[in-house]
Formats: sequence, C-alpha cells, structure tokens
Amino acid sequence: MNTLYYYDKNVINSIDDAYEKYRKDEFESPTRSTIALLSWLKHDKSAVQDVLTQLKIPKGDLHLEYSVAPKKGKGGPSTTDLMVIDKKTKHSLAIEAKWTESTDKTVKKWRSEGTSLDNREKVLQSWLELLQAHTDKKLLPEDFGDVINQTLHRAASACSEGAHPTLAYLCFRREGNVDEKADFKQELVTFWNKLGKPAGFPFYYIEIRMTATERYASVIDMQKEAPSTVQAVLEVMKSSDKLFDFKSPIIQRIE
Repeated sequence: MNTLYYYDKNVINSIDDAYEKYRKDEFESPTRSTIALLSWLKHDKSAVQDVLTQLKIPKGDLHLEYSVAPKKGKGGPSTTDLMVIDKKTKHSLAIEAKWTESTDKTVKKWRSEGTSLDNREKVLQSWLELLQAHTDKKLLPEDFGDVINQTLHRAASACSEGAHPTLAYLCFRREGNVDEKADFKQELVTFWNKLGKPAGFPFYYIEIRMTATERYASVIDMQKEAPSTVQAVLEVMKSSDKLFDFKSPIIQRIE
C-alpha cells in the first residue's frame, strides 16, 4: 500500500507517528473510535486498500484529523477522522469513524445555540455552498433541520477537497456487544435524500465487526477519563501487537 500518511496537512512516516499529535483526551476512553480506526489502518492494510478500491480512490493519500474551516462566519473547523485525497483524479473521501459514540446534535439544535445566531447562519451557508456544487436541488437552510450537523459539515469538507467527493461512515462493532448508540446508516439516508440523491456524490455505510485480542482486552474495561487509562491505551497502541481481529468490511451504498 504505497500511500502517504498525514496528520491533517503534515506528512508523517507512519500511523505510530500520529499518536502524540492527538489530544490526550482522545484516548481517555478505551472504546473510542479513534483507537479502532488507527488499529485498523495499522494492522489491516489489505482491508483498508480493498475499501479504498471499492470506493474508487485506491491511490489517495490518507489524512488523519483533516480540518476544513468554513469560509463564512467564525467558528472552529470541521475535523474529519480520515480524509482520503487523490489530487490527480480529484477524488476525495471523508470517513467518519464510530464505535461507542452517540449521535451529534441536529442542525436545528445547533442553529439555535451560541452567542451569535447570525454567525451560525453564515457558517451553515458556507457548508451548503460547498454541497450545492454537487447537486441540482436548491439547498435551503430550513430543509436540513433534522440532519445531523456533524454529518453535514463532514460532507461539505469532502466537497472542499475534490471534484468527485464521497462520504462514508465507518462503524466498528464488537462481536457479541451492542456498542453503537445511534443508527448512523439512517442518518446518512436522511441526509442524502435531503441533498436530492446526488448520483455524483455517493454516501456509504461501512460496518466492521471485530474482537479485541488478549493484548487489548487487558485495557478495554479500564476506567474512562483516568490518566492511567490514557497511558495504558497509548502503550499498547505503540506496540507492534495487534489489538483487534477485524472481520471483512461490509460496504453498503446509500440509496
């Protein structure tokens, strides 16, 4: 897999070089999707390559924590777990990883919060303008009230980086456990329909079943938010030991 790795826009030599660049609270929970994602990228490269090939971006560069700031209004950037970019073909793939995380707030709720509602309208308009270039349907802010806000700006981030964008949610599930708290597939269906079902902007739901190895089972039930947990999780991640046995990804295109 001849791929360049980046942390945001900065080149790194390997996945192992990324750990120290994350905020420490990213590893305060042993069941955070970041851990599963990084382990999958590090230890299951053939499956990663197969997914990228099926999603038509086999030679893209992999950017962890890829940030895209809104061009209007003031606010923090949208930071995608993994952005895959092929500058030659102008394809981009935004991948949002999920494991035990719950769903984000809706656009309607997000619009009603904050100290400046006018500023939030500008930020939303910025994201919608990026999305508008990839659909014939006129996109109006009021039509996206029940869409998950995070999903909207992750999709917009993909649009900012390529003429041929794709959005995918990568959901990890432990065998024998119900880890997820939300129906992320249905969220994608709702949003893609709101966009007018753009054929040139595909959405995917990817599910990967996994089992913790003996090495990771030793830390997976540790107390959340404890400094000792962060230390233990990082220690096993930095080792060469495999943390999970991943089954083949199940890829479903949203229709």
